Amino acid sequence: MRLRRVVAPAAPALGEAVVGGSLIPLSELSARFPSRSHDVSLAYAQSASLVGFMRSDDGRRRKFERLVKELREGATFSAALFETYYMTPGDLERGPGR
Repeated sequence: MRLRRVVAPAAPALGEAVVGGSLIPLSELSARFPSRSHDVSLAYAQSASLVGFMRSDDGRRRKFERLVKELREGATFSAALFETYYMTPGDLERGPGR
């Protein structure tokens, strides 16, 4: 799979960003990808990790499909996320129960 080839080398960057508290905010990722090569690798790794989580079981997979449908219909990421998951990008970044 092509995405795995792109994300696999970026996995260490993702781990470092998690530990170092330097993840790229979802608001930035949903607006545009960064231009610096290290940040691009991190953006792809973060995106792949998030999509993997959002599709990790049948219930989440159905919600993810609804999210994509909302985006196709012209909703912003924030609006589609709220319509589908009832959370904001900030809620998603903080994680469950925070």
